[in-house]
Amino acid sequence: MPKEHYENIIIQAGEYSAENKLLDHGVGLVDVIILMHGIKSNSKIWTLDNKFLKIIPEELIYIDSAP
Repeated sequence: MPKEHYENIIIQAGEYSAENKLLDHGVGLVDVIILMHGIKSNSKIWTLDNKFLKIIPEELIYIDSAP
């Protein structure tokens, strides 16, 4: 991910997690921090975590185009 500094990203991630009850869906705060960085920087996110994949907006999911 690009090296960006976002003020209060952890607090925003906690609020987003609470609003969307992500902990109840098995998605931890670290995943939500990664998600928030992806949203703010419009960066693709790559993961094998199926629970995390379910909450990532489709346009931010990294899809490998290699053969």
